[in-house]
Parts: sequence; C-alpha cells; structure tokens
Amino acid sequence: MAAVPPSRATAPVVRPLQEEGLCHAPRTGQHTCQPANGTPTLGSGHAAISWHESCWPWAKMTTSTGADPPCGHVNVQRRPRRGHGIQYGKMRRSEMFFQQGVDMLSRQRRLDGPATGLQEIVRRTYRAGGPTIGWRLANALHGTWLGHPLHPVLTDIVIGAWTAGAVLDTLDALTQGEVFGRCADTAVALGVTAALPTALAGLTDWQHTSDRPRRVGFVHALLNITATVLQGTSLVLRGLGARRTGRAISGITAGALAVSAYLGSEMMQKYRIGVDRAPVTEGPPTFIPVMRVDELPENELRQVTTAEGPILLVRQGDRIYAMHATCTHMGGPLAQGAIVDGVVQCPWHGSRFALADGRVVRGPAAFPEQCLATRVREGMIEVGQGAGLGRCRHERVPVPTTETQPMAATVAFR
Repeated sequence: MAAVPPSRATAPVVRPLQEEGLCHAPRTGQHTCQPANGTPTLGSGHAAISWHESCWPWAKMTTSTGADPPCGHVNVQRRPRRGHGIQYGKMRRSEMFFQQGVDMLSRQRRLDGPATGLQEIVRRTYRAGGPTIGWRLANALHGTWLGHPLHPVLTDIVIGAWTAGAVLDTLDALTQGEVFGRCADTAVALGVTAALPTALAGLTDWQHTSDRPRRVGFVHALLNITATVLQGTSLVLRGLGARRTGRAISGITAGALAVSAYLGSEMMQKYRIGVDRAPVTEGPPTFIPVMRVDELPENELRQVTTAEGPILLVRQGDRIYAMHATCTHMGGPLAQGAIVDGVVQCPWHGSRFALADGRVVRGPAAFPEQCLATRVREGMIEVGQGAGLGRCRHERVPVPTTETQPMAATVAFR
C-alpha cells in the first residue's frame, strides 16, 4: 500500500453510522471499529467508524466481544468522492428502482385473470393436438431436442436483428444512402420473422408458471407482442416509402424491447424459469452404499439421500438405475412421480426421463437428468459417478428365482 502523506494521516475522520443513514439499529452497546489497516478505535453509543481520509477504503466493524454488530454491516465500503477523499453516502434509492418496479409488478393480482386465461388457451391448444402433434410441437418449442430451452436462443436472433436495424437506420439517416436503408429493412424483417417462433417458445415455457413469475411473464409477453406489431408496422411503412416514419416507429420499439429484456432476465435470474433445477454435481466421486438390494422392489420409485443430494433408484429386471431425484424443469420430486412406458414421469408437469441415461423423453423439461452408475456389493446397492452425461454403467443383479415369484404374486393378491 502506498504511503500516506503525513498531513492527511494524522487526522482520522470519524462518522457515526446512524448519522450517515447506513444503520437503523438502536443505540445500544459499544462497537469496536477496526480500520482496514491501523489501530482500532472505540465509539461511544452506536458505532463510530474511524479511518484516515485518503487511505482506508474498507473498514471492518466488530463488537468488543468479537461478534458482528447488531446492524449487520460487517463490511462497509468507502469510495473516494471526487475532490473530497471519502464518500460518506447512503445507498441511493435509484439503485433499487428497477428491482422495486418489478416487485410491484409481480404483486399485481389483477393480472392473474388474463394471465390464467391465456395459459389455459395454450394448454388446450396442445391438448387438442394430442400426442402426435401437440406433444411433439411442445417438445420442439421447449427445446427438448436441443438439451437447452429454445426460447432464449431465439431471443438472441430477434434482439440482434433489431439492434442491427437500429444502427443501420441511424447510418441511413446520417448518410441518406440507399445501401444502409435496404440493409436496415432486411434486419427488421429478419427480427419480425424470428419473433413468431420466439413468442411461441416463450408461451410454451410460460404456461407452467404461477403466481409472481406468471405475472411478470405475462407483461413480458405483452411487451414482446407489442414490439413485434410495431416492427411489422414499421416494415410495411418502409415498403410504402414512408421510411422516416418507419424509422421512428422502430426507435420507439427499442424502449419496449429493453424493458421486455429486463423482465426476461428477471424471470431467469430471480425466479429461475428456464434453468436446470437439478443438483449440479455429477454424483458421489466414489461408489457408496445406499440401500439393500432386497429392499428395492421392481418398477417402484425409491429415493435415498446422500451428501450429493437426493437420488432416485429404480429396478427393472436385472438392472438397477439411478439418477438425481429432482426434476430439471421446476424441481419436482421424481420419487413421487410414476413409471410410464418404462420411463419416470415427474408428478408436477409430466416431464419424462429415460432411466438408463437420463435423456428427456417428453417435455416440458429441456435439460436431461444426471444418471449415476450402479452396482451391487455384498447385498448393498452402490451408486457412483458415470463416465459422463448419459453414459452410466449399470451392472447386472441377480433376478429372483422362479420359486419365489409365485409366492410374491400371492402376497400381492391378498
């Protein structure tokens, strides 16, 4: 650390935290205020923090007993104010403006009516298509074939095309050249074309949300539809020769698109829509025993708990399969689901996963499950990491003898 000038190092600056508005705890007890580098000072009443004005950007506060102060401000950063050394400041309300706006939006229960109605329309449309058309179309739009949600992939095309169109429109307005104008028209047309499958993929994913994510997603969808209609109108006006008006409408669209993109990121980052909900671990690094083999009936779902998280066990014939017990779609408990057509089905939204390798057989899940290798040692089922995603070895296990099978059937019948 650079040496501190003597003229500034000799006069520490002391500010009570309550006066700065950084803490609202009652004035009880005393805090030892420890500068980042230097001799601690003891403040009377509430915390008084001390550091040299030009050299202590960080300060750590602890009580005289070693515990954190009741205000919870363990680390308080001091940033130099231009021309004033240290900036003593509150957290500006503007720093939470956007988050507060989204929070207020997510609490608007008046949106539940139209949002629920739109979700029901989407669900009925897919149900009307049946397993031949409806399920296959839903799987395609969910991104089951891609192993990743399709909607965020398509949004990059739309946003990229319309952003390029805005840049080309600016160059067209500055240069009055036909080349930039034609390129801008092409970019806008590409974005409008890609907006249709993007909206369909978004609605397909959004139909499974509820409460706050449903409200935020509903407004997100309305903004996207509005932006698409505006850009389509702009494209028509460009073709009719009203290029200046078309450029203006595209400029207005940029604002709606920016707000929509913010809400979309909020859906993913805060509400975790479109992310993998299963544990990120690949399973136990070495084989560990989890259950006696005679305690696992055939074609029944069993869950065991390990340090790597819950694990699902299923026995079919002479094979025992294992995978993470949390659905990758919304975190549903697979152990409470069912075995349908030889695969496990989530009880929440019906996602289906193959037992052997964890691949998605039917959406809405897009991410596959992490399968685990299995073996039997001394009558105990052991699970461990596979060779990779979808590559898990399942050793053969002894099948019950024919003498015991009729007895089991008799017990089940009784």
